[in-house]
Amino acid sequence: MTCEKCFDEQAGGYRPPCDGIESVDECPYGEVPKLSDENKKFWWLFERIQPGLYDGFGGINYAAITEAFRIYGVPASQRPVVFERCLLAAAAIKEVKEQKETDGQAA
Repeated sequence: MTCEKCFDEQAGGYRPPCDGIESVDECPYGEVPKLSDENKKFWWLFERIQPGLYDGFGGINYAAITEAFRIYGVPASQRPVVFERCLLAAAAIKEVKEQKETDGQAA
């Protein structure tokens, strides 16, 4: 669930008004996590990595990650930790995609 979907439900009268996750301490429905400032920075970087993240065979293109580090000036001391976070995020995205494909085939 994203705030956009919730906004649609609010507009339809199915939910009480909420200004979005950035305006509250916690999602009143427990559906949208609020990112810490550190996670916001990571997600900003990860969104720029994503277009080149996967190779043509569904594997991870590690060069896309390291090149983004160079382009956006990620300090060398932070690169190992941010690299691991990128791998975890990529694995989670892949898992969700695979689950959606599996669910779609079962229908």
